[in-house]
Amino acid sequence: MAVIQQVTAAQAAGASLPPWADCTFTIGTESANAITTKVEILGYSEALALPVVFDAYLSEASDGEGLTGTALSGDWADGGDGNLHFQIVTGKAARWQTNDAGSCQITMTHSGARNVYLCILAPTGVVVVSDVIAFT
Repeated sequence: MAVIQQVTAAQAAGASLPPWADCTFTIGTESANAITTKVEILGYSEALALPVVFDAYLSEASDGEGLTGTALSGDWADGGDGNLHFQIVTGKAARWQTNDAGSCQITMTHSGARNVYLCILAPTGVVVVSDVIAFT
């Protein structure tokens, strides 16, 4: 398997990518079984204004321990900002990319009552966990 390094224009000009180990989550309200969560990647506690690729998964544990056993009934998708690169495990884990402002909107769809947590794996190995995302 080939590893393809993603390089921004700033990096190509000699700027280094600031380390990041944190992000913020803004969880929207449920509408038609869908909830959109905005993820903003932080570098040095400020918004990281670069496109960043990250892996995310859903957990049923508030500390992010373990991948959910059950996929979302309606899957997840790009909610506007950023991009869904590919699903690692359908409806459970995926690779995402932020926009050039460092944010990504992830829309999750599920019918029925359920609580999940969106977990972001930082390059440091730290798992950053959202507040509960509650489907009713």
